[in-house]
Amino acid sequence: MDEKKYCYIISYDDTEGEWFLDTDLEEQRFKYGTIYDYKTKQWEYPYSGDGEYNGQEEYRTGQVVDLIERLNKLETPKGQEK
Repeated sequence: MDEKKYCYIISYDDTEGEWFLDTDLEEQRFKYGTIYDYKTKQWEYPYSGDGEYNGQEEYRTGQVVDLIERLNKLETPKGQEK
């Protein structure tokens, strides 16, 4: 099994009123990749090229996207509408 840490940045857009996976900000903040490999003690990029993803990246990103979709379906509390 992979011994890796998968890092994501999730942002909220007041204009759209939605949460989203902020890949642009990830690229700015994680210059050496968003996956930390505990064995090699190195940061790695999520996409290896030619349709290949690093470790469980594709699966983990799918989980994060599912969570964001659930977040966006939650009702906004009264008095906090945009």
